[in-house]
Amino acid sequence: MHQPVKTGVNKTPQAIDFIRYQRLIWNKKYFLLTISAVFAVIWFVLYTLFLNKISFDSSAVIKFDEPGSNRGLGAVTDFAIMGSQSKLAVLRTNSFLNRVVDSLNYNLIVENAKINPATLFSEINIHENAIYGEYMVEFIKDTLSVIYIGNGDIISDELLIKEYIELQQNPYFDANGIRIEFNRGELMKFPEFEFSLIPKQLAIELLDSRITTNLDMSQTILTVTATDKNPDYSATVVNTVVNLFVQQLLDHKRLQTSSVQESLERQLTAALRELKESEEEYQKFREKNPMVALNENRQTTVTDLASQQASLKSNEQTRTILRELIALNPTGKTFEEESSQYQRKINFLNTQNLPVASIAVSEYTRLNSERQRLLSNNFPPQHPQVKSVEKQLSELGKDIDEALKEYDSKLALTISSLRHDINRKYQDLKVLPGSELQLAELERNKLIMEGMVSNIMSKIEEAKVSDAAVIPDAYVIDEAEPLFIIKKSISKRVLPFIGPFLGLMFGLGFIILMDLLDNSVKSVSDLESKTNLKVLATIPVILNEKNIPENLKSRGQLDPKLITSDFAPVLASEQFRFIRTKLSFEDHANPKCIIITSIAPGDGKSLVSSNLAVTFAQQKVSTLLIDCDLRRGVLHKTFNCLKKPGIADLLVSGKRINENLFSDFIQETHVPHLYLISSGLQVPNPSELLGSVRMRDMLEAFKESFQIIILDTPPIEFIPDALALNTFVHNILLVAREGKTNISDIKYKLNEFSKIGSDFKYVILNASKEINAHAYSSYSYYNY
Repeated sequence: MHQPVKTGVNKTPQAIDFIRYQRLIWNKKYFLLTISAVFAVIWFVLYTLFLNKISFDSSAVIKFDEPGSNRGLGAVTDFAIMGSQSKLAVLRTNSFLNRVVDSLNYNLIVENAKINPATLFSEINIHENAIYGEYMVEFIKDTLSVIYIGNGDIISDELLIKEYIELQQNPYFDANGIRIEFNRGELMKFPEFEFSLIPKQLAIELLDSRITTNLDMSQTILTVTATDKNPDYSATVVNTVVNLFVQQLLDHKRLQTSSVQESLERQLTAALRELKESEEEYQKFREKNPMVALNENRQTTVTDLASQQASLKSNEQTRTILRELIALNPTGKTFEEESSQYQRKINFLNTQNLPVASIAVSEYTRLNSERQRLLSNNFPPQHPQVKSVEKQLSELGKDIDEALKEYDSKLALTISSLRHDINRKYQDLKVLPGSELQLAELERNKLIMEGMVSNIMSKIEEAKVSDAAVIPDAYVIDEAEPLFIIKKSISKRVLPFIGPFLGLMFGLGFIILMDLLDNSVKSVSDLESKTNLKVLATIPVILNEKNIPENLKSRGQLDPKLITSDFAPVLASEQFRFIRTKLSFEDHANPKCIIITSIAPGDGKSLVSSNLAVTFAQQKVSTLLIDCDLRRGVLHKTFNCLKKPGIADLLVSGKRINENLFSDFIQETHVPHLYLISSGLQVPNPSELLGSVRMRDMLEAFKESFQIIILDTPPIEFIPDALALNTFVHNILLVAREGKTNISDIKYKLNEFSKIGSDFKYVILNASKEINAHAYSSYSYYNY
């Protein structure tokens, strides 16, 4: 008795079947070639239209010191107490960008993205009246030609220069307000190119659009990025920007001390002039009155009086500035205007060396930086946190105003006291005789001017020290490096193959991915390993249509899938004969009854059934082929027989089962010893009829007359006819088609059959590509 083959899923990891993948790739070679060609065309178009115009980014990094950390020797300016955001605003100003444009000659634009202007041009001088527009440069056979094309509105093609350039001499031209000296070596690499001269304001806007900045959360690290078609030039641009920016910050810090120094020098000039005048008046008086002199007490009084009057004048000037600051009213001002006012007030307090100044500077800097940080993190100005910081700044502003008023009161008392002392001492001098009183006045004026000159000179020295002590609070910590560019000789060889290579990789990836996602049967090993079914044989793909034998034409057109009908020794026919032999040795008990089915339509069960039946009949074995596909039976067409009456007619007939009954339903075929019972009429309950007792009895009766009975049943995916027959026919051959039958469906049906104690005996792999196709290249596959 046949022992059912144990079914299930083999979970042992399978090695990669490289041979199958080689065959798969070979079968898809035209697909790969097509994809590679498509990618090559796309690559060529992209490179021509876009890739040649790709822009490159280069970045440099600046570090800011914490606000207020670099006080130096009193070198405090408005800028020094501003946050990083305020410093960053400098980078976007027209004045700074204009400085960068001038440094790089950025208003001269080279069209060729491969050219780095920094290395091509040795020297550029652009006059303010230079003519804007496009220029063409040619350097052929040591002859430099420059043509003015026009400015867009006017096309002139005016030849500006054409002259031979001596060897070892850098070519240059001077015309239209432009003087350019070229680097000869670079010009020989690019002997023909175009450049444009654009207005400076347009160059500033272009530069601004190509610069991006990113300030980190700590407000101390600033990354500046510049974009350009040439990677080397983008690095040159960003490095120029950051270095000029740092220098601009340093110059900005020195601005106040420089302006103070200039103001003091003007005051010194005026004071020296007045001192000279007072000395001349004093000298003239002494020449006229050589005998007039002041005693020691009077001389001391004059000296003290001059000193006090100098101090009074200085305090009055200070109080004038102070009262102007006190008069500044923040009411109705924007926050920025209010902030600017308080910066001036803090500066004043700091210059007076008041203890409250250092506290105010530190707290104001902290709060202002906190506000800038919130705004840079996309907090709206109306956000409660921003408003809270602004409220604290306003409260600090009130404390600053109170400190100013308090200092004003102290100055008022000091000035009042000085005036009282000056008046008292001046009254003492009034009792002197006229000549002595005049001498005292002249000496007093001279001493006052000497004190003023000395005081101004002292302040100038302090300003010089402060200016020298200005410490930069921004540093370039990482300059941009030019990107690595493939050499031109290499790129010419490599670039044409990038598109086809990408296409080949995409095609291979797509084929492998589809193969991995494809759950259909791919090979004998794949089928056996995943289902544990034993593959009885493989049927190859038939390539060319088989001609009908001449001696059979009288019977009409036969189905070309009957490849075994003429004993032709082709590989496909031999495989069916191998199946016949294998089944013959499997069980010697006669007769045999075999069910042939498949999972889904199109797997080739009727092909196997008809050809296997022919091979049995060719050995003079009486063979009965029954078309049990009562819905869509086709075997009558295969053998050019009648569809009715058939097996369905026998099953619904109430006649007694005997040989006389069978003679009306069994049809002879063109193959000797092969008989066919067609499907017969359409019935509404085929599964019930096939599983009926009458069907069982008929099969028992057929076994008495036939040695082999083959039942061609419908696919079992949705129709349980084979399952109904399996209750009394236990030999089931499953037909699976390579590349079509789903492994999951097979496992599911195996599980269903095993639950009722049934199992498949063997599986036949149809349309296999594993065996040599050249052996049967004269055959074509059937259409089912």
